[in-house]
Amino acid sequence: MIRDDPELLAVLGLAQYRIKAYNAALESLQRSDQTQTSRQSHPRPDVWCVKAMSHFRLGESAKARDALQQSQGLLRESQWAESQFHRALLLEAEQLLGQTPDLERSHE
Repeated sequence: MIRDDPELLAVLGLAQYRIKAYNAALESLQRSDQTQTSRQSHPRPDVWCVKAMSHFRLGESAKARDALQQSQGLLRESQWAESQFHRALLLEAEQLLGQTPDLERSHE
């Protein structure tokens, strides 16, 4: 079932973000993160990127920056470091929040 699957919840959250349903996206992403944590799996950087963008769109700048920092750290240290999808999503979040992307990471 979708509410028990962190990957499907992450995809749902991204889809909700894309249709500008930011609060719904945050709810799905929070459930994804909680499910991932309960399974003692690594947090997903895509979840944190979309959380950052959703918080930003809702005018919650501090939460957006915190989520972006979390995603940046996860992408540097995790199994997703080489994923083009995750790197592109992080670049999108950095640009939205007005951060200068890490050029070394974005051109590898």
